[in-house]
Amino acid sequence: MNDETPPMKIAALLDSAGVAADLQEGGTIYLFERGKNGERPPSKQLDFSPAKFTSMAELRSYIGFASGQLEDCKILAAKASNGFYRVAFESFGVSLWAVEGAPQDFIGAIEAFYAKPTTLAQNQPPTLITPVPNKAGYYAADLREVMSRKAGLNSKEILLPFFRHTAFTCLELVCDHVPKWFENELPALKLRADAEFADKTVKIRVYPQ
Repeated sequence: MNDETPPMKIAALLDSAGVAADLQEGGTIYLFERGKNGERPPSKQLDFSPAKFTSMAELRSYIGFASGQLEDCKILAAKASNGFYRVAFESFGVSLWAVEGAPQDFIGAIEAFYAKPTTLAQNQPPTLITPVPNKAGYYAADLREVMSRKAGLNSKEILLPFFRHTAFTCLELVCDHVPKWFENELPALKLRADAEFADKTVKIRVYPQ
């Protein structure tokens, strides 16, 4: 019996220069999978040209077609785009990651985010922010539980990688106070937060601006 975890497949939308492209402008989607020697040569490529579609219905259908061509790959990295693309891709089971640069600049970070906590290096934050079932683009985390399980990590180390690299509609947090660093960091990341206080618990919802 082989218990080895299959290599993660990650798709990336790239422009003609080989760097992350904007979904609205289109480009070529490359499918990357780590090989036995650790390299990630693209195993498949697909032209992505959304500009030729004039209606939202046609564009959504085209996104469904592109998602199907990715087969069992459920992660697509591209430049940050508007919410329509995020919601449309996630409705077909594909999570968008907002990235910059060439694949070697971001694929490792995506793999680390999804890795099992037991396989992560000690200096890498664990993946403890989980998707909310049946709500595309929604994620949740109980910071009290996360920080009790992962001593030595603070809220900034846990949340910043998510805020910087994940395209999301809403992150729902439960904690005992609003992190002080939110005041400076969230506006810089074009995010906003609403807080609801009840007894000793604070429920926070973070959204893109």
